[in-house]
Amino acid sequence: ATAITGSIAATIDAVAATCPIGQASAITTKYNQRINYNTQFSNCPSCANVTVEDNSEIYDVCSTQELNIAANGNGKISMKLSSACPKLINIIATKNAEVCNICVSDQLTVLSATGNSNISMTCNQISSCPKIVNILDGSDISVFYVCATQAINAKLRDIATLYYKGPLNHIEVTDGASIKQWS
Repeated sequence: ATAITGSIAATIDAVAATCPIGQASAITTKYNQRINYNTQFSNCPSCANVTVEDNSEIYDVCSTQELNIAANGNGKISMKLSSACPKLINIIATKNAEVCNICVSDQLTVLSATGNSNISMTCNQISSCPKIVNILDGSDISVFYVCATQAINAKLRDIATLYYKGPLNHIEVTDGASIKQWS
């Protein structure tokens, strides 16, 4: 598992291993801002690092290869459903963060979701299911709505709840966490 240290943005930078240095598009917002990602970039970049904090929102986020998301302090990030899905998404969410309309083709990895955060394949409608979903640390009353076609792996604790569609592979549930089929 990846250690979560330092600022949330620094952690996302550390996991953006497949995005070549200097070739990833990055956007950060905080302090009650609301930004349409498409107005910042003329088209979807191949790799993107997106950070939202302090009651802010970035919507219509897109990427064609890899998307690294950091959401904190009531921040909200939603993806654009009409664009191609990236192959890989990495997420860190803390303190009531919300990441929704997740669209990814190969693998979704939630490095950490804590503090009543919500990670969902849907906000208004289900997008698509990746091959694999990995939740490395889900805790502190966080909620997950995920689907996968090949495997769902999750480590949940502290009253976290996983709603799932697809095959469960490796699941660890402790300290009041639960898993439920998503219908």
